[in-house]
Amino acid sequence: LFKVSLTRGARSQLLLRLGGHGDCVFRCCFSPLVDGLLATGSDDRTVRVWSVKAEVLEALALSAEALPARAGPVSPVVRADRVLKGHSSKVRPIVWSHEVSSILVTGSWDATIRVWDLAAEGDALCATVLGHSEDVYGLASHPHRPFTFCSSSKDNTVRFWALDSPHLASMRLRSLRHARLSATSRQDSQSEHPGSVGRFSEEKKDA
Repeated sequence: LFKVSLTRGARSQLLLRLGGHGDCVFRCCFSPLVDGLLATGSDDRTVRVWSVKAEVLEALALSAEALPARAGPVSPVVRADRVLKGHSSKVRPIVWSHEVSSILVTGSWDATIRVWDLAAEGDALCATVLGHSEDVYGLASHPHRPFTFCSSSKDNTVRFWALDSPHLASMRLRSLRHARLSATSRQDSQSEHPGSVGRFSEEKKDA
């Protein structure tokens, strides 16, 4: 984590190093409801959850006092508060619920979406969604429609989901509908719609 200054010529300052992942980290996502709660996803197939607010404030205080007398920046290493295991391949998209602060949704190259409840004792995994047939590349939580998510995948679909029973351990993501990208030849696509690469068709999906 860095302290970034927008002043011209000013240097960014390293505040914290988050240690623990065993491979490349591709996603970082702060909770919209809990200040300082951060989730990270990695090629090591794990999701790690960090509470960094206290550590950031401490590092800022230390840097303000000690930096003039030291040659380098203050950069303590912080370990994750929670390690979520369940995906069998690289973790890519991560998104927090906008309604329940403990709910985290993740996607992976194992073609699954997983729902986690960090408030649960023991195993935090609540649901595994098998709708996609290939790598899951993207996830988004609707900021204004409660418990509604969408996902995108290498299988050329964008799928929409509703989270049922968000306060229960038996929660699941219920499929609403999906849009499939029908690939066309580049020449036909550009002649019909310049700059486009295909067309979308929507299909209603029942639970």
